[in-house]
This record gives sequence, structure tokens and C-alpha cells, in this order.
Amino acid sequence: MRKNTGGIFLFLGTNLPLKHAPGSGAPRGFLLNGREYPLIGVSRHQDRFGVGSAITKEMHREDLEMIFEMGANTIRLAHYQHDQYVYDLCDEMGFLVWAEIPYISEHMEEAVDNIFTQMTELIVQNYNHPSIYCWGLSNEITVVGGETEEIIDVHRKLNELCHRLDATRVTTIANLFTLDTDSELNRIPDVRAYNLYFGWYVGDYSETGKWLDEFHRKYPSLGIGISEYGADANVQFQTSSPIRGDYSESYQALYHENMLKMRETRPYIWVMYVWNMFDFASDARDEGGKKGINQKGLVSFDRKIKKDAFYIYKAYLSREPFVHISGRRYRKRNESRTEVKIYSNLKEISLYVDGMFVERKEGNKVFVFDIEISGVHTVKAVSGPYWDEIEIEYSEISNEEYVCDKRMEIINWFEIDLIERKEGYYSVFDSVYEIKKNEASRNIYENWMAKILAPLGGIAKETKLSDDLQERLDKMTLKDHLKMMGRLVSEETIYNLNEELNKIKKTI
Repeated sequence: MRKNTGGIFLFLGTNLPLKHAPGSGAPRGFLLNGREYPLIGVSRHQDRFGVGSAITKEMHREDLEMIFEMGANTIRLAHYQHDQYVYDLCDEMGFLVWAEIPYISEHMEEAVDNIFTQMTELIVQNYNHPSIYCWGLSNEITVVGGETEEIIDVHRKLNELCHRLDATRVTTIANLFTLDTDSELNRIPDVRAYNLYFGWYVGDYSETGKWLDEFHRKYPSLGIGISEYGADANVQFQTSSPIRGDYSESYQALYHENMLKMRETRPYIWVMYVWNMFDFASDARDEGGKKGINQKGLVSFDRKIKKDAFYIYKAYLSREPFVHISGRRYRKRNESRTEVKIYSNLKEISLYVDGMFVERKEGNKVFVFDIEISGVHTVKAVSGPYWDEIEIEYSEISNEEYVCDKRMEIINWFEIDLIERKEGYYSVFDSVYEIKKNEASRNIYENWMAKILAPLGGIAKETKLSDDLQERLDKMTLKDHLKMMGRLVSEETIYNLNEELNKIKKTI
């Protein structure tokens, strides 16, 4: 391996071909033999339902075989050193690996010595694995406490340690999207990436592309990666009208469709890692209908269900021909006309309902059909010898089991738009920026935000937003700001907040 001004050339042994990783002069992303070679993959935690981290070799292989089936070419082994057998499998199967240590979320002064010990052990023990292409310094380290001089100093020393132990590989960092893009942390490692959750924790998924374009505009010579992105999905929850925060399998699939479309027009993105390949244990969580589980996985915690989103990646990344009808768990549908969506890497799909030909469409990855339903129907999608089949039925009533948070169904945002707007007074239809300019309205806003965010505990107070992100949020109307907060906000909250603001007269 050798460095030059245009990036890093990686000679990765006999099992992998020549690679070129992005450096300060490589805004075209990741290159293979001089050609663009998009790195699109997944993050993986080393745990599984029923066994925790005591995973057998057979389980490790099963995990990586599913990742291979999906067509991913890279894995982020988060957020710690994994079993040596996993690195062996990555060498064998040709995955490129982002390896890292558990320096995550909060900088603790008393743990600094351990940080350097763990990085030393990670590199010394794994130096000869050809699959590893980068060392990850930290993950979302500014979540609690923000950016400090001590954090900067530790990262500089950690980066120097990596290059002293291994002069052949690049270093990287996974920053939270709240960190300013001009942060000193971005200048320390060889390449940089952000955990971007527009479309799940904040805003709309379209914000991801806008954020990346702005970064690329400001730093056109720098490659930028997405070290995490995703949306939770409980396969029990299904809908024809998915929205952010509904925890439905339908929304997760739509979210990932849009992320892959976004990537097609932005070759400067050097890597994208889905968070996560598998649902995983997270004791502090109690959301989305399950306790103690992060449900952002493309596959269920027990590995028995590949969610619909898995197949949109397979359509984009795999050469293995297949046809998959999404929404198979959305059996009972309270609508006389319904959408049938197919994911496939084939160019043409024919649709049959109850054995009768309906329509043939040419397309690219995603095929959408509209059919009438009145009873129980067998729906079949065919492309040459490849096919898939599901059964759906019309239901006169909505199935409450398909809905996660009943309150979300109660808030009718069209009715919210009809709330009285008192001329010359503040309301939820004013921008957050305008509301903050007046002391009285600002106090009302801040008091209500404290109440709304209280269920999140101390993490909400400790999280520091970048100036860029804060400015973006402040430009939104308060109504849209509240809508973005999903299940934390009730209709009663919106009306009461608006009523209080209506008492404050605007000043010119």
C-alpha cells in the first residue's frame, strides 16, 4: 500500500484486487483500478437474540452470508473489536472492513489510557487481515458535552498512533450530524464520515442529499461518507401511507429506496453504511412496540425475517436475479384499490391477480402497480423464470394491529392547518426563528420544548446541535418542527402551545 496526493492505493494481498480509497484529492469517491467503485454496505453488531454476544462460528457465517446475498461490499464492524473469525470470513468473502474501537458518545477523561490500549490491540492483532481498509477513531463522540480541546487532542494522538502502528491504512471518524462541518475533528483523520438520520430522528429524508451537497459545495476536494443512516421498523406495523416515526416496515422500505436514489447522483460519496444489518439489543429503548431492541435492522433480531428494505438493497447491489413483492405482511387492507410494489434487479415485471394477467411494466429496481381488491386475492409477480407470490385481502375495517402508536393516527395535520391564526400575534405557523426573537414567545417555546423532550431524559439536554443544523431547524415553522418530533407531540400539545402564543402580540 502506498499514499499519494490523490488518495490511498491499497494492495490487499492475493484475495482482493487493487483498491483506491478516498483522500483529500479524491472527490470521486472510492475507485477500483481507476474506475468508480461505490462502497455500499452495512454496520453489524456482534449479538443475536437468545445468545447475546456468545455467537457461534456457524452464526457468524450465516450473518455474513446474508450480507453477501444482499450484495453489500463493505461492513462496518461496530463499535468494538469483533471475533477473529469474523475478520477471517471478511478476508475469505471479499468484504472491505471498517474496524473501530468503542470510543463512543461521551469522552471520559478516566478512560483515555484504555482508548489507546484498545486501538493498539485492534491494530496489532488485525494488521494482517487484508479485508481491513480503515481504522475508526470514534463514533458520535460529541453527543454528550460537545466538542472540546481535550477531545481534539485525544483524536490527534489517536490518529498519530494509528499511523505509527500502520502506515498503510487510512483513519476515519463517524461524526454525529449535529457536529459543524468545519469542526477540527474533520481535519484529523484521513477521511471523514457522518451519521446522518434525516428522515428518522429529524426532518425529511430529502434533507440528506441537501446536507451532502452543501458539504461538497464547501469542500469540493474532500470525499464524504455516510457512516450510519436508517429507520426503525417493526414488521408487525404496516400501512399504505407511511410517515416518519410510524415504525412501519413500509416506511423503512420507502426511506431506503430514497437513500439509494440519492446516492446514484452523488458520486463523491465514498461510502454508505446502513445502520444496521440486524436488529440488536439496546436496553434503554422502549419504542416501536418492542422493549430493549433497536429495530433499524434490515433483518430481524432472530435472523428469521428479511424485511422489505433488505430487498431494495439486493435489487441495487446484487447480480443474482430475483423478484420480491413487498408488503407481504400487510395482508388485510382497508382500501378497495391498493398498491403492489415489487423490488427486482430484472428489467421487466408481469403482474397477475388470481391467475389473471393484469399488466407488464419495464422499470429499474422498483415496480409499482395499482390494483382493485374486493376479497382474498393471490398476487404474483413474474419475470422470466423468476417470480414471487403473496396473498392479500380487502378488509372493511382498519387493522389496529398494524399501527404502532395510536396517537399518531389521531393527529390530523390537515386540521392543524385550520387552527385560528390571530392577526398580529404569534402562532405555531411562525418560524422558530421569529418566535425566538421575542422574549415572551421565546420563553413559551422553550418551556414547551422542555416538557416535550422530558421523556428523553438527560441526553436531550446534553446533545449539542451544530450552528448549521440549528439554523436549518430555526427556519422551519413551529408546526413543522412539532410534526418532526413524531410521537413525542400530541394534538392537545399543539393546540395549547398555539393558544399561549396567540396571547403574545408581535412587535415591529
